[in-house]
Amino acid sequence: MVVIKHRVRGKLESVLEHLRYSGSKIHTWKLEDGILSVELVFEGKLVYWKMVKDRAKSFGLKIEDEHRLTCSRSYKPTRPSPPDVVRQCLKCKHIWKREEHLRKNGYIRLRCPKCNSNQTADTFLIKTKIVKREDLLMLTEGKYPEKYCPRTTLEESEGVLVAKYGRAKLLIGRSLMERPEHGHEAFLVTKNGFQMSTCYRERQSMKGAIAWCPPNARVFIGGLGLGLILLYLAKSGKAREVVVCEIDSDVIKLIEPRLRAWFSKHYPDFNWKVVQGDALKEVLKGEPYDWIFMDLWKSANDWEAMKKAEEVAKKNLTPRGRVTCWMKSTYERRRKQRARIGLKWRGKN
Repeated sequence: MVVIKHRVRGKLESVLEHLRYSGSKIHTWKLEDGILSVELVFEGKLVYWKMVKDRAKSFGLKIEDEHRLTCSRSYKPTRPSPPDVVRQCLKCKHIWKREEHLRKNGYIRLRCPKCNSNQTADTFLIKTKIVKREDLLMLTEGKYPEKYCPRTTLEESEGVLVAKYGRAKLLIGRSLMERPEHGHEAFLVTKNGFQMSTCYRERQSMKGAIAWCPPNARVFIGGLGLGLILLYLAKSGKAREVVVCEIDSDVIKLIEPRLRAWFSKHYPDFNWKVVQGDALKEVLKGEPYDWIFMDLWKSANDWEAMKKAEEVAKKNLTPRGRVTCWMKSTYERRRKQRARIGLKWRGKN
């Protein structure tokens, strides 16, 4: 048994409906001062508990008591499931409707009908718009959405594995922070954790950065990532030569071949190369650059890293050269907004 408390901001029926179809059975519930207290019995074993907590968190639910968890292996729904609710095996990723896999007594079978695994969970069919963007086609070698496309919200949150090299992984999914109409996005995960994605905001920031690149420019890119800035550079036709520096060899081995195959086919005149090393050292080597783009940090609050990268990059610029730091304008805008309303800035100065 699990007690979940939730402040009801919408319809009470909608909250209860979410709980009923999240792999649980409502035992009791009460509503006091706008706070809904629900006792749930979850089907399955304790192996599902981490996934249950993640689902509760995604719905904005607060778990009060984790120690009252019990298991109910004889869960029979009182009503048919909604058409977008299915059950999926966490092992072989097989998907089926719960009402189509029952015992003789009419109760739901929890094991996978394909591989007989007991690691299964309720999930939803995706409502994400399928958009064949160039970045997804480039990174999947043209196999999105036929081969690499999530089918359920569970697969979207975990990500569908496209390829991996060493400790670097390339996945296709969608963050809960992104709107379904913006489509799926590619994720890059390395030994240091999540690095970047091709989400809507990331794409918009890269397109805005390209505007600072002068025509016929010699360009230095600090950080290969998923090659999104390279794609927009190739499309713009502004660069005559591009040097990309990436410190992680696994990322280079994973991403560079995919980019090179795509650019060779669609942008054969795009002149670029990748070097491995520290971008703050490599940017000082060779001839001066007309445009330097630094993308070496995860957060818009890492002001010290931005400031240091900008100071170093300015030492090897042409007279018309410019330096652009990813998320610097966002950092400055947030800082001004907080100062305007009288809030103390928490970023690193």
